[in-house]
Amino acid sequence: MKTEAQVARQQLHDWREVQSHRRIPQTDEQFMSRLAEANKGVLELHFDYLNRSHPYIRLAASICYAVGFVGALHPLSRCFRESGALDD
Repeated sequence: MKTEAQVARQQLHDWREVQSHRRIPQTDEQFMSRLAEANKGVLELHFDYLNRSHPYIRLAASICYAVGFVGALHPLSRCFRESGALDD
């Protein structure tokens, strides 16, 4: 069974192989358009690969952010209550 990172790596390899067999355009505008399209595709695949790599570290970071947010709510709520900002 392949991991998500291996699947993304295989998709990137397949995409590069398909791109290497395309006909080269004749004009500079077509070439620049094709180059921009290729760079966009590579970046999308690369970031997709990065999003799928190290899922446990991403989960740990998310939990830390959630704990920090909840920890900051308590002092903030006390501050707003004491200042009267929440009173109508």
